Amino acid sequence: MGTKTIGLFYNQDFNVLMGYESTPDAVNYVINNDYVLFYNQSHQCCGFNLLNASKHLTTSLKLGINSDNSDLLAELGGIFKQKDYSFNINQQPQFIVGKILERKKHPNSDKLNICQVDIGLSTEQIICGADNCDIGQLVVVARVGAIMPSCLKIVPSELRGIISNGMLCSERELGLPITIIGKKIMLLSKQQYHLGNSFWKEYYNGQN
Repeated sequence: MGTKTIGLFYNQDFNVLMGYESTPDAVNYVINNDYVLFYNQSHQCCGFNLLNASKHLTTSLKLGINSDNSDLLAELGGIFKQKDYSFNINQQPQFIVGKILERKKHPNSDKLNICQVDIGLSTEQIICGADNCDIGQLVVVARVGAIMPSCLKIVPSELRGIISNGMLCSERELGLPITIIGKKIMLLSKQQYHLGNSFWKEYYNGQN
């Protein structure tokens, strides 16, 4: 069985941890005590809700997105294996600190840029429509396969004839407080963020 890349979102008010792939057209669900498992039309597990989450987990939960919390992913993987749930979790970071190496105008669009972005282990071509992206900036890269807070799954795409592998993220797309107005991506400080590292790990370290 292959691994699943999931988004993890913690609702502190209700003490619920939600895990999800991209939203399927229709789901069925099974409730087992505090575990609610969701299945798609192919009878494959595509998500879960863990009620009373803080009582079941030893890993500290962060308000909002927890998708790159490696300790939490490992603990959930152990729990699912112990309970024989068919949910093998991919533990690779989904949101990476990247650096824009090159930017040029899209030949078929006045509003799009073609960016070459270093994410540490590789360089990816990503199409971006933000008006503040530029060479040398540290940015948040949602890798191919990443699950956004909206449940959108990032896939390789073709925008006006040019391939794009990933997305440069704005604060709004990450579910963060909006500090800059307009069609702009989130720009990262070189003092706090480091190329190739998990964005969320370094974001939460900076909040402590």
